[in-house]
Amino acid sequence: MESPPNRSEVKRTFRNSFWNLITLQALTASVRLVMSEYTVEVLSPATTGLISPGSMPLTAPAFDLAMSELERDYSNQFRINITYIANSSLIRSCDDLAANIDLMTAEYYYYRTHQPNLTVLAFPGCAAADTVSISQLAMAWQHLVIIGFYSDPIFHNKAFYPTVIAAAATSSRNSLGAVISFIFQFKWRIVYIVADVPRGSGTVANSGSASLAAALHVRGCTVHSTTVNTSAGDSSSPFLSALTQIRKSARIVSFWGHALSLRRFMVAAQRSNMTKGDYVYIYLDISEYPTGVFGKVAWENQDDYDNEARSAYESVFVVAPTPSVTPSSEKAREILFRRLIEGSKLHYNYSYATGFLPGPNVLSTYSTLKILGEMLAEILRTHQIPDAGRLARRMMNHSFDTNVGTLEFDAAGERIVRFDVKQLDWNSGTFQV
Repeated sequence: MESPPNRSEVKRTFRNSFWNLITLQALTASVRLVMSEYTVEVLSPATTGLISPGSMPLTAPAFDLAMSELERDYSNQFRINITYIANSSLIRSCDDLAANIDLMTAEYYYYRTHQPNLTVLAFPGCAAADTVSISQLAMAWQHLVIIGFYSDPIFHNKAFYPTVIAAAATSSRNSLGAVISFIFQFKWRIVYIVADVPRGSGTVANSGSASLAAALHVRGCTVHSTTVNTSAGDSSSPFLSALTQIRKSARIVSFWGHALSLRRFMVAAQRSNMTKGDYVYIYLDISEYPTGVFGKVAWENQDDYDNEARSAYESVFVVAPTPSVTPSSEKAREILFRRLIEGSKLHYNYSYATGFLPGPNVLSTYSTLKILGEMLAEILRTHQIPDAGRLARRMMNHSFDTNVGTLEFDAAGERIVRFDVKQLDWNSGTFQV
């Protein structure tokens, strides 16, 4: 395995009218390249702790590996480096990042000692608000923005965000559209939304459930909703109150949260005699394969609840991405998984649990940076200036074959992700299309 680039921690102290003093840590992973005239800096607002699916231990190995491979492939055409903008003492949650990331990024941007020919802002993902606020800065700076995790639907408006590329495997437009289409296919008009919002999967549960509620309201549906915040274990008690309210008001339930939370919720529903065909439960599984952040949708957990869970899951419809891996890319993806897992362990002190893999959005981040390098090289070979607008337009309405599968983008620069609806097959015990 190639060693990821060395990284140094650069601390800068700034003064501003809002804070007396702030220490900004820019964790910079620089790539040593053969000198060339054109320079690129990728800025990545980051969270150092495991507070979201976009935290550095999960996503930074993909950035580092992509930088290393861009050095290998294009060092004679451009120089590139990535800077992680982070402050571990200030940023302890996605809300903290959303509140401070525009100021942190602007301070680094205006006080950096070098001026690259091209600046790219790449978001591995945390809170929806952080990408919106920082993208507004990027528009003023006229830079390319790559969003790698659950992008906001607002970025589809190219009049306001012409250089934003939503590369995530978890697109709010695609995933919400799949759920809404399924609901409207059967003309259901009263929906109860339950969101389990602990750390990790809670980021998507919180924003996704709120977006679904708003979209259904606009379409004339009656929507009831509640949030819970469960802890580890199989206690069903956090869901009993929600089930009581569901019984009074709705027959269609959309559940958002970790796959284990879904299992606990469905066991509680089974015990409440609410899985006999009178209720329909819809679960959005945003990953095409099991990840530690979102878990694996399965009734079996080798515990005393397996039989109840299997019976309860007969009432569950799972909306999940259509598998993107092909026989030709499967081996390459397996190799990439191993390298990313090793990078997390060696350089970010994080070990994946057995059976879990880096998430699809991590792969999207890696692949999109590789696509960026390919486009930069093509433009530079023709002696054109690879500005943000030209790069963004080259990605819109195009598909790219990568070593982890094909990435396809629509006319607004949003990755196209297709979905299937699955039900439990009693004979095999697995969810099938």
